[in-house]
Amino acid sequence: MKNTETLTKFTESTLSLCYLVSNVNGDMNHYESRMYEFIKHEENISEEDADSILNEIESLSPEYIFDRGIKALTKCEKTDQIKCLAWMNKIANADGYLADQEWSIIYKTYKKELDITLEEILEFELPELDYTFYISQN
Repeated sequence: MKNTETLTKFTESTLSLCYLVSNVNGDMNHYESRMYEFIKHEENISEEDADSILNEIESLSPEYIFDRGIKALTKCEKTDQIKCLAWMNKIANADGYLADQEWSIIYKTYKKELDITLEEILEFELPELDYTFYISQN
């Protein structure tokens, strides 16, 4: 198993913050789980790398996961910061509903921690989860 220090800061921050957003209400639902798998697929993140990060963070407090994710994200280029936020937004909306707690994490990240605009996030082009990917995961 790889140590997360060997992973890219983008991978660490994206998986950590997406995990946090999708688990803010206690558990990751089916739609969020599928989106998490799609993110790993689209970003070419191996199961080994993802498991390494998840094994380290799943027992940590939400505050610590947030701080850790932000620390890694601030070391990324602005384009990767925006991309991470776009993935956070996408996983938060995966079930068709953006909960207040999910929005709070996204807002805090882009507005208070990174000084990125909402427009930059919403304009960032991400691939769409399509039916082909969805059925290949069943």
